[in-house]
Order: sequence, then C-alpha cells, then structure tokens
Amino acid sequence: MKNPLFWIIALTLGLRIVTLNQSFWLDEAIGAIAARDYSYSEIVTRFIYFDNHPPLYYLLLKFWASIFGYSEIALRSLSVFFGALMVFILYKINKTASLLLATSQIHIYYSQEARMYVMAGFFAILAVYFFLKALKNKKNTGWLIFSLALVGMMGTDYMPVFLLPVFPFYVFLRKRKAFSKLVASFVPLVIFGVLWLPVISTQIGNYREVSSSFLFGGATFKQAVLFWIKFAFGRISFEPKIIYYALVGLASLPIITSLFISFRKRNLLIWLWLSVPVILGFLASFLFPAFSYFRFVYILPAFYILIARANKKFLVYLVILFNFLGLVIYYADPHQQREQWRQAVKFIESEPEPESIALFEFSAPFAPYLWYSQDKLEARGATDAISAGPKTKNLTRKLIEDKSRIYYFDYLRDVSDPERFVEKVITEEGFKEISKTTEFVGIGAITTYEKVKQI
Repeated sequence: MKNPLFWIIALTLGLRIVTLNQSFWLDEAIGAIAARDYSYSEIVTRFIYFDNHPPLYYLLLKFWASIFGYSEIALRSLSVFFGALMVFILYKINKTASLLLATSQIHIYYSQEARMYVMAGFFAILAVYFFLKALKNKKNTGWLIFSLALVGMMGTDYMPVFLLPVFPFYVFLRKRKAFSKLVASFVPLVIFGVLWLPVISTQIGNYREVSSSFLFGGATFKQAVLFWIKFAFGRISFEPKIIYYALVGLASLPIITSLFISFRKRNLLIWLWLSVPVILGFLASFLFPAFSYFRFVYILPAFYILIARANKKFLVYLVILFNFLGLVIYYADPHQQREQWRQAVKFIESEPEPESIALFEFSAPFAPYLWYSQDKLEARGATDAISAGPKTKNLTRKLIEDKSRIYYFDYLRDVSDPERFVEKVITEEGFKEISKTTEFVGIGAITTYEKVKQI
C-alpha cells in the first residue's frame, strides 16, 4: 500500500456516507432550526441561552449550510468532515489507531450526526497533537496552535473541560521546564471563559429548571457499564440480549488484552487522556448529569492508540472485525438508526382532515416535526410546561374542542406526562381510538382518535 493515508481517509469517508440521509432526530432538528432561523448574532445573543452548549458549532453549521444547503446530508456532512479530520490527525500520531478509528461504529455514528461531539473531538485531538509537538521541538508555533485548539474545543462543547487537567498534570510529572509556556497557552482560554461566564450562568440556571426526567448521564453503575459497552461494540443494541451481551463480551476480549499490554509500556499522556476525563466526568455527575458515553467521543483516539500500541496484529484484526460487525448491524437495522420523524410527518400529512390536529406531550410540537411539516394540519403542544401539570387538562380541552380527529404522539410521554393528563382529557371529551401505529423508529406510538358522533 503505497499511500495508506489516502486509503484510510477514503475508507473513513465511505463508511460515513452510508445511511447519511436518515431523518433528523430531536436534538439535530433543534440545531438545524437554529442554523436556519437565527442570524449569527441571534445564535449568540438569543438561542444559546436556551441551549446547554457553546455557540461555535451552531455558528459554523449556519455558515456550512449557507454553502451546501439544509438537507440531512448537507448538514451532517460537517460532522463527516470533522470525523475525517480526527482520523487524519490520529494517523500522524499512530497509523494503526487511525484505522481503528476509521472503522469504529460509535465514531461513525456520531460523525453522521448534526451535533457538536465530533467537532469537539477534532479540537481535542488537535490540542493533544500540538501539545506533543510543542514539548518535542519547543517552538512557539506548537504552543500557539495548542492554545487556539483549546479555545475551539471549549467553544464547541463544555464536556471536554475534563481533558484540560491532563496537560498540566503531564507537564508536572514529566516536563516541568515547559510549565511557563503551558500557563501562557491557557491565557486565551481563561479570557474566553471570563467573557462567557454570564452566558454559562444563565445556561446553568435554565438547566436546573429542567425536570430531572429529561436529564441523562448520572453517576451510576449502569452508565459506567453502558460506557464500556458502547466503546467496545458500538452504539447498537438488539434482541435477544443473551446474543448481544455475548458479542459485547467477545468484542471486549481483544480490547482488554491490548489495554493490559499497553499499560505496561510508557504511554502516560495517552492513559491520562483516556482516564482523567472519564474519572472526572463520573465524579462530576454526582452534582449534575454529565456521564454519558456520547459526550466523550473526544477520548476515542486515546482508546484506539492504546490498543494499537500493544503491537499485536492479531488483536488489532479482531477489534476491526468487531467494528465491522457492529457496522453491518447498524447499517442493516433501522432500529439502530435515528428517529423517523420525516416518515411520521409524511404519514399524518398524507390525507389531512380539515378539523384534525397533531397533539404532542410538550409545550409545543417537537422540533423535528416542525422541521419536516408542510403545515397541512394544525399541530400543537398539549402541556402547559415542559412537564404536564393540572393546567394541562384545560389547555388540552381548549385545543380539541372543535376537532373531529386527533393524531396523538406519545413521544417522551413517560417523562413529560407520566400521569396521562392529555390522554384522559381526549377520552373524556368523547374521542375514540380508531388506529395506532408504532412503525416509525424512535417516535413511539401515533394514535388516531375520532370524535364519537352523538345520536
């Protein structure tokens, strides 16, 4: 293979293009609407206050969409681009690890998602790469790019904050003469943090007001196990569970063996890169939910570097084999993919009735419905707040009083309306269930109700 980098990047792009046109799911649609409907200044001054991320990804997404458009493929191609850049930089560090990342199902999944996780991962590996270069050649250029990468990383997502202690810790242990330059390289990030502090304070306040039912990633044994499962075998799950867990166990064997071998070698920085964010993220989750595997895409390169540095080709081949097995399952099974909002909206808007309404268990129709809807029928949120309360009953009655048909979405019902206020009102007001479909992945059930005519 005369040019392995070319073929690895080609493989990276090819694997990430497959199924790229899936329907947007909830969080993707929120970001897509922000990029389409808000100006650059409004993203920073309005939208971001109701989000829990920094603005850099959304700003870049808007710019990207102004060139390539707003289709699923166009918006997701930004993440594909950053996913390929992650593989490219990892190739500079370890060629074998770049092949592992190129075929990683979990990395492919999030490289296909119009979210900020892979972009943050790019800035993280960029920071590590130039940190290493700066320590070796002692040129200020390396420190400058390292410094800018840190700002880019934290301007994209907050979760890589757990990577920041790795650099001073490593310098303290191994390169104390570089401490002054390291401190100087953190100055732009500190300035950014101080200027951004009022926004973070508002975001934290809004975050605390959200019902705990909507928050994911607590410091639990289940989350820790899930973390390992997804890193080892990918973001997939299927029945029967005995086969699924057996495959997870088999996929884990070459990884555990490789990590054990690498632990005995000199890989301090890489081990810090992998372990410190996980430990700090888990501990921080006792205070606020933060420990979810998808928020740690930025440590995947370290994970694969350690596997590669075991220098056992047979183990690498086994890891790649299970990577591809996870990929085949992901590509072939729609249930492993994203919520099918595009198909669901098309279903209820195919033959709209003049006195029909789409009803949602939220204070407004969910973002992906709004994204795909052609406004062929009225769509409203039935709850008076993020979580249903006593006022929900009166609101629901008012919404359906002059309707003859209701398309009721139970999406997120268990967290937004566990007492079933909306459904109770629908039946109390004389509506009868005539059909129910669960064919759209990730949406839950769509129940069609019709008003019972009084004789």
